[in-house]
Amino acid sequence: MTSERGNFYAFISFNIALLLFLGSNGPFLFADSQEYLSMSPLRAPVYPIFLYLLKLLSAKYFLHIAVFIQVGLTLFAARHLCGQLRRKLDWSLPVALFAYLLMLLPLFHFSDCALCLYIGNTIATEALAYPLFLLLCAAALRALWEPERKPLLLMAFLSAFGLLIRPQLIFTYPLTLFVIFISGRRKTWNATQLAPVLGAFLVFSGLAYLGQRTYNGFIRNPFLKQELLATVLYVSEPKDAELFASHRDSETVKKIFSRIESQNAFLAQKTNPTQPVSSHYTRNFDPICWGILHQSMAEDIGPEVTTPERFSRMDSVCGDMLRVLAPRKIPQLLKLLAIKLWTLGLFPLLAFAGYILSLLFTRDVSGEEKLFVQAVWVLAASNILLVAFSAELLQRYLFYTNMLMCVSLATILSHWQKGELRLQPYGFGASAKVLNFH
Repeated sequence: MTSERGNFYAFISFNIALLLFLGSNGPFLFADSQEYLSMSPLRAPVYPIFLYLLKLLSAKYFLHIAVFIQVGLTLFAARHLCGQLRRKLDWSLPVALFAYLLMLLPLFHFSDCALCLYIGNTIATEALAYPLFLLLCAAALRALWEPERKPLLLMAFLSAFGLLIRPQLIFTYPLTLFVIFISGRRKTWNATQLAPVLGAFLVFSGLAYLGQRTYNGFIRNPFLKQELLATVLYVSEPKDAELFASHRDSETVKKIFSRIESQNAFLAQKTNPTQPVSSHYTRNFDPICWGILHQSMAEDIGPEVTTPERFSRMDSVCGDMLRVLAPRKIPQLLKLLAIKLWTLGLFPLLAFAGYILSLLFTRDVSGEEKLFVQAVWVLAASNILLVAFSAELLQRYLFYTNMLMCVSLATILSHWQKGELRLQPYGFGASAKVLNFH
């Protein structure tokens, strides 16, 4: 008992010291921070409103207060998820601490650490999105492991609420559907009992959409279509401009294609055979998206129109170009997607291979552990595919699931510590049971 109390006090002291250390570093602002501070209607509402309320509390120190709250929420959420994993997967204290420290890596800033993004101090949506993501994972795992409706409803609510913090968190929707599907398959709930949960999920999602649209004044946001179009333009060719000869914005489209061609930014213009396609794409994505595409549309629309009208016309141009180009470029887009996943998403693939390899050398794998790793890979796959289709595979977008995949590898450490890492007598016995839910 004395030892447990000592560990508890040491853990609390460590977290308080960490909170004070990170909080004392103050806020870090980057390019998008001003849009949250100015409550731009093109952003998700929760984080700007969060900063606004803190500013009412203290106009001078509200950003410093935000940092302490952001770091504190991440510490709390990481402790909650890690504690749940330790109880259900029977992790020892060292393994649990290892997983806990992995969850905290995004709070730090080390140049050689891919997961260290300094999110607690950064004035950005990630600061609230990450702790919510951890709490969502905890609710989802509890819903998988325990036959209670409350965690199912909490998971559905957090998944929908996440869209109001950071729309990227829509990648958690497949996890919510996965948990509901597994609950029905394992006979935890019958269809009649699951129907209200699914209905609540749809209602929460509808309310989140309505909340976002109300906050932005029903202004059409062109940026998602613009990012998608930038990738489609990258795999296009200069002659594709002819497809828009009779379009009402044909001059704008012609200008866009001409500028991309002049900068040798089309994939077809890659002349260096030793340069990887992924490198050429990464170097040209931002210039196409925010330099050529955005600026060309803004110039032709003109400064005299109102902001809602400007964005509406941009959204219309991007939508029209996507409808014409995207169906014609499906093979090129799929090839680019495969290249991006292989070269820029190699880390997740290696992590997954590491876990599967561990199963080959582990005698016993619990049902809870199988469900945990399945949930991790549902999240990872949906996040990677979402980002790969719409933007560059940057750590800012992938750290949520990359961190969780690292935590899933803690199961290897747990089995090794218990002396259970030894070759299966029948080779692939454990791996053959990975998808067995019983």
